[in-house]
Amino acid sequence: MSRFGRFAAGFGVAAVAIVIAAWFDGTVMQAAQQESAGSFDLGPEIITGTVGFVLIGGGALVIALTGWRVRSLSLAIAYMVVGGFFVLLEVIVWRLASEINGARPVLPQPIASAISHIYTWQAGPLNAVPILAAATFITGVAILVTTVARPRSSPSGPPSPTEESDA
Repeated sequence: MSRFGRFAAGFGVAAVAIVIAAWFDGTVMQAAQQESAGSFDLGPEIITGTVGFVLIGGGALVIALTGWRVRSLSLAIAYMVVGGFFVLLEVIVWRLASEINGARPVLPQPIASAISHIYTWQAGPLNAVPILAAATFITGVAILVTTVARPRSSPSGPPSPTEESDA
């Protein structure tokens, strides 16, 4: 597979995992909470929450394994940027993109509005997106460290037969 194909596969897996987790947390889990609040029956919420936690753990594992198999510098940087953005999204929203006590947001209105929409989209009771984003960021750091620290193979090719027999 080409370098770009491997990058696209690694990035695509992380993106799909985060989108599925955001959908589950923001739609399915919130609907289960509303149903439980209306009927005073915690069964659906507990079962849905359990499925959500398994989904989050599996998503983190899939992101880590895919990133480790691909192991490219560009994927490490992408994982760190995207993961870091979603991990810090709450800080970005409340410190830079929100109007608090009449003070204007630091970010320009179009950017602040887009960030607020992303924050609302990913928000859920399980915090699935920040957890998967943290796993993505950590995977990116691990890939970066191993990619930079990996010894480069010599361009001269395999060792000669006499070098192998001396050992």
